[in-house]
Amino acid sequence: MNIGEKLRNLRLKYNYSTLKLARAAGVAQSYISDIEAGKSNPTIDKLSKILSVYGISLSEFFAEDEPQLSPELKQLLDTAKNLTPEQLSMLNAFIASLGPNRKVVEKEIDGQKIRYVYDTTIKPNGLTEEEEREALEIVKQLHEMQKQNKK
Repeated sequence: MNIGEKLRNLRLKYNYSTLKLARAAGVAQSYISDIEAGKSNPTIDKLSKILSVYGISLSEFFAEDEPQLSPELKQLLDTAKNLTPEQLSMLNAFIASLGPNRKVVEKEIDGQKIRYVYDTTIKPNGLTEEEEREALEIVKQLHEMQKQNKK
């Protein structure tokens, strides 16, 4: 992506018109338009002024277009692409729940694999076996209710 395209994308992202950006950066509107159209290249000084409107440094602007993601994050993003907005909302809530005082437990109860998250400030040692069995029953009931709602 060239400088003009990147500037245009930033301008649109921040919901600026060319006039609003030009005024904020102290340059002519035609200067912004010419850069975005690829008719001219900005000086470092002018580019720095334009980027400062958005609070972006030159190094941030010229950084790699796509950050390198770990394979796990790439897999998560690929999976998330196929989710509905409601599912994405649920996923975001779940991820947010995985804070510093949270622990994920995975185990098998009566041949059923379960995975849950608990708050170590409330339950330092996790759920008791009885609580885990109770939670498993609730999950089974929820699955049954979902099946009935689909009919």
